[in-house]
Amino acid sequence: ALILPEGYEDLDRGSVRVVAARLDLEEMTGLLCGADRDEAGEVVSGGRGGTRRGVLPGGRAVYVRHYLRGGMMRFLSRDLYLARPARPLRELAVTHYARASGCPVPQVLAVCVEEAGMFYRGWMVTGELEGTRPLFDLFASADEAGRKRLLRAAGLAIRCLHDAGVYHPD
Repeated sequence: ALILPEGYEDLDRGSVRVVAARLDLEEMTGLLCGADRDEAGEVVSGGRGGTRRGVLPGGRAVYVRHYLRGGMMRFLSRDLYLARPARPLRELAVTHYARASGCPVPQVLAVCVEEAGMFYRGWMVTGELEGTRPLFDLFASADEAGRKRLLRAAGLAIRCLHDAGVYHPD
């Protein structure tokens, strides 16, 4: 069984499970259990459907990512997964550990797993890292010296993750 990071609570609403930081549980449950969870905010990054940036009633910016499949699997199932424990729960634990290890990663505010028979769908909500821009945008607008600095900084961030024991298949 997966152990939740300290300070997070689990709310099970039948087929929908929300895990969030204790102080954010009510607000995150409202965000992730609403019918418009995949429509709230604007799409701000690419990838498999992008990440949506929204602003909560208190003014805090958050990013909501719906887990979508890539590769050939996307033709069979766009957002259904089978493996357990669910990927959003694993990523919550790993990201929390990476932050505690000093790695520059955003805080996971909440994850949501919605059961669909023997499958599940997943969502993750992260906080905004102030003053950041997508690496690709920075790289595209930088001169050669700036690109070298960006690649070095990206390498150091990856090194931090590896030193903490965090490895990503990509």
